[in-house]
Amino acid sequence: MPRPRDDSRPNSPRQPTPSPPPSPPPSPPPPPAADPAAAPVPAPAPAPTSLTAPPPISTATAATSATAAAVQLSRSRLGRVWDALITAIHVYNLILIPLAIGWTCYFATPGWALLGYAMDACLLANVGITAARPFLDEFGNLVTHVPTIRAHYFYKARGFYELFGALPFDLIAWYFCNLDGACVLDPNATYLSHKTQNLPDMLFLWAILRATRFFTMINTTAWFYSAEVPGIDVGMARLLKSTLVFLVLAHLDGGCFWAFCYHENDPDSWINAMQIGLDPNNPGQLVPFWDQFMTNFGNVYQVMFFQFRDAASAPEQIYVLIELLFGIVINGIIIGDISDLITAPGSDQDAKHKKHNFRMQHLAQYLQHKLFPPELQRRVLQHAEFEFLRQHGMDEEELFGKLPKSLRVDISEFLYLDIVAQLPVLGACDRAFQSAIARVMRTVLIHADSYIFREHDEGAEMYYIQAGCVEVLVHGGKRVAGQLKAGRYFGEGALFETCRRTASVRTCTETELVVLAKSDLDAVISAGAFHDVATRLAEAAAERKRAVAARRDAAVRKRLADERRRVDEQRAAIEMMRMRLEPGGGTRRGSAATARTAGGGAGMAAWRASITSLVQGPKEGGTKARGSGGGGGAGSSATGTGTAGRTVRGPAAAGNGTIASRTGGQHLTSKRGSVAGA
Repeated sequence: MPRPRDDSRPNSPRQPTPSPPPSPPPSPPPPPAADPAAAPVPAPAPAPTSLTAPPPISTATAATSATAAAVQLSRSRLGRVWDALITAIHVYNLILIPLAIGWTCYFATPGWALLGYAMDACLLANVGITAARPFLDEFGNLVTHVPTIRAHYFYKARGFYELFGALPFDLIAWYFCNLDGACVLDPNATYLSHKTQNLPDMLFLWAILRATRFFTMINTTAWFYSAEVPGIDVGMARLLKSTLVFLVLAHLDGGCFWAFCYHENDPDSWINAMQIGLDPNNPGQLVPFWDQFMTNFGNVYQVMFFQFRDAASAPEQIYVLIELLFGIVINGIIIGDISDLITAPGSDQDAKHKKHNFRMQHLAQYLQHKLFPPELQRRVLQHAEFEFLRQHGMDEEELFGKLPKSLRVDISEFLYLDIVAQLPVLGACDRAFQSAIARVMRTVLIHADSYIFREHDEGAEMYYIQAGCVEVLVHGGKRVAGQLKAGRYFGEGALFETCRRTASVRTCTETELVVLAKSDLDAVISAGAFHDVATRLAEAAAERKRAVAARRDAAVRKRLADERRRVDEQRAAIEMMRMRLEPGGGTRRGSAATARTAGGGAGMAAWRASITSLVQGPKEGGTKARGSGGGGGAGSSATGTGTAGRTVRGPAAAGNGTIASRTGGQHLTSKRGSVAGA
């Protein structure tokens, strides 16, 4: 049986409002509040406690009428009655199944069997109901989405175990069992065994398969151990639970031991040696069941308290040794609970755990009431639990807060003075100032993979890594700039001036940090009249600004130098092209190309001048140069266009050919003796 659901209690937090049915007309909206920011937040609606006025069920929450009925049942008073019924069925199986294993012939009757199968039907129905039953998750959200409920129940709440335990596999053995003449004592029997009483093997298998009902009790057992007993101290409640578990295990052991002796088929078995099988005073009659049970149960307790049974056979002696080992474990648990109960009153550790549990409970309720996102709730609760475990429920203020001031100063100097000496500017100050700074420093513990601060946050503290490792993230956390380990510090710029963080810092492991806040530093400087320190901090802030400006200027100069180098490479490429084209001026064609004409020579001179001006760089505004000539060659214009919009034309020798070169953003082309630069 699943433990009682949190959503069945009244005043469950954060009950969602289901969608209204579509048929009724929508109600008019309420009048707006005068000040929306000051409008009160409505309190969460209490869970219904009566079947007469159940809340409406949304079609998104319940896809079928059967599912809707399950949801209605889980959120009503009848749901709590149903839980009580399932608990009673578990108690019944816990008592009856060991008896059926040991005394099968007494409990393998139609009446007991029908009662057991009626309870099995209830267990199967409970699986279907629980698989559609809303529940409160760990963050206080009421989950009403049926597929999510079903997945949570079967995969996280051990629902498959309950389903397996509720299925009546024992019906198979019952079906194949031949009950003719079963459980009839042989009138000539001189001892009791499964042979003399004619117990069919399939009937005993039926009793064994009934033990699968224990799988349905897993959630009930977990609830039993975690539930608090109202009005009883935690230590006393734990002792009572351990004692009850001891009784249940003894009961189960008694049934198993009786079945073990019963199936030995030995006249010297323990039940026959103790004369609790056949009645010695009434031949052919069995000892009454109650006498058999009490004698066996009493001997189980003797074994648990280290008093051996009078076992004659070797298998029985081995069984008794196993019983003894279990007895040692169980008695150790009970003795430990008694010891805790004796030492618990006035125990500081117990008080710290109670205080911590109280704080965690109310912290969780506060986060749920304020509708914190689940991920943020998890991080807050995880950090609170981690800090408690690391500090064993104690902090420095609790440890040293009531000590004399001189002793607290010595403790602070021992813990933090060496760290202060390593900090920029502060490490160069006198000892009195360093001691004052050590007194305001504190230690914090940060869980792994947690942000200490984020990029663009307002800087207010400096951190020193006492233990652990952090990583520095830039560009919105997309790139890891580096890692800092124990002995390094970061965030010191916040001590010198009010600024925003230029990077994010996140812990890689569980990290212990020593923190110095700017507000504490300013308070120390003001209270102690350390004017020289204030001057040094102002100078350090100015120096830091100059350093930042210098780094920025260096980056700009580097960028300009890279751009100038790129332009020089482009000019060099153009110069190389000019040198390659200058000697021939084109491809010779026939006899007309053997000698240049005067007109062709003048055109080539103009062409060279245009290329030279292009290589020297663009001038302000665009310029254009032209040269023309004639002669025996077929003259054509040569055009060059620079990056500043310059166009240069001149004649070239006759010829056909194409030359192309791309360097940077420039393009040179010679076609029929023409050159173009773009």
